[in-house]
Amino acid sequence: MRLSDPVGYLDMLALQRDAAAIVTDSGGIQEEACMVGTPCVTVRRNTERAITIAVGANRLAAADANEIGSALAEALAGGREWERPERWDAEVSGRVAEALLGGVIPLVGCE
Repeated sequence: MRLSDPVGYLDMLALQRDAAAIVTDSGGIQEEACMVGTPCVTVRRNTERAITIAVGANRLAAADANEIGSALAEALAGGREWERPERWDAEVSGRVAEALLGGVIPLVGCE
């Protein structure tokens, strides 16, 4: 295990990509780990990123050393291959840019 001082976003992505596995309580890091192909253990009772669990990229663990250790061993044994969620691909930034260039359409009732 390696702890580090805070780093910038791109450095954080590189650290996530190169890690054997990630232990976090962050929702965003769950998603990023899934995208860069690094197994993740999320120390929470639940997650709003259930798709990361469904595809096998993420596991939940209670804030207990034994449970985290078991989930981490499972994550490492599971490897780095899972099907990426639909539209979680290399084209996502292009789709976001296209949407922004096309103009943001307000949600109904949020004008």
